[in-house]
Amino acid sequence: MTEAKDYTLVYDLDLTKNGGNIAYAADNHASITKPFDRIAYFLELQPSTGESQYLYVSMDAFTADLGKIGVPTVASKAFFQQDVKNMNVLSNVKGIVTGDALTGGNIEFWPNNYGRRIPRRCPMRPIKPSISAISPATPWPATAPCKSTTTPPSRRCLPSIIF
Repeated sequence: MTEAKDYTLVYDLDLTKNGGNIAYAADNHASITKPFDRIAYFLELQPSTGESQYLYVSMDAFTADLGKIGVPTVASKAFFQQDVKNMNVLSNVKGIVTGDALTGGNIEFWPNNYGRRIPRRCPMRPIKPSISAISPATPWPATAPCKSTTTPPSRRCLPSIIF
């Protein structure tokens, strides 16, 4: 990922070493003072057998507060439900649309689960009356962030970037 060389690491999180509390391997958000205009996320999954899978997404900055771009927590007060612009997406996972300067992105990022009312519509998450989800008061992560009897599992929403 050539583009990533131009970025400064803000957070590094190893999900295999995390429990209920977020414990970053690196947390540089307080020491970075220079302005920024883009934010990127990199996720890598290593199955016990087979090739590593990755997803890299960069976009125009959706906040000026680096304390709100890590895993959303109640303490961070991070809550984003908005369009993102100028996305670059790289992945080796079949079915993920990749490319540069993509439009139509949406970020849904907050420290709890979706509730019954989801006022914003996005292509991956149609609003239907049959949606039943864990209460919004339930802290993230929980076992079923979004569940719908009418939406197939491959189209279920998670509190993350939705393409």
